[in-house]
Amino acid sequence: MKRPSLEQDLGEGFAQPVHRSFERWAARSPEAPAVSGAGRSLSYGELNRAANRLAHLLLRQSLGLEGVVGTLFPRVPESVVAALAVLKAGGAYLPLDPAYPDDRLLFTLADAGGFPRSQLAPSARVLRTAW
Repeated sequence: MKRPSLEQDLGEGFAQPVHRSFERWAARSPEAPAVSGAGRSLSYGELNRAANRLAHLLLRQSLGLEGVVGTLFPRVPESVVAALAVLKAGGAYLPLDPAYPDDRLLFTLADAGGFPRSQLAPSARVLRTAW
């Protein structure tokens, strides 16, 4: 299958948010592999459904437009789910590397202009911040 060019994918020369472009691609090829890592993989359809579920959860938690969500994930498929979900919910995601110590992560948050409204992490590790 030949992949369309970026111009064809965007249509009419208008740039679309990355999550909208992704949704169109997922609708065209839901069974195609989208992301893999750590011995797991997700198809475009699976990734889109998982991101939608998480986006709805974020909206129920009042993320709001331009709310920042810190994502504390290693490089696994779930990190892509988290990034897409935050975008779908209208927020901005701040990727944080769990390999860094808390002090470094807190510096990164402060350097980014403050603390996120929410944190997403695959484990119980949560940064203790003065929100």
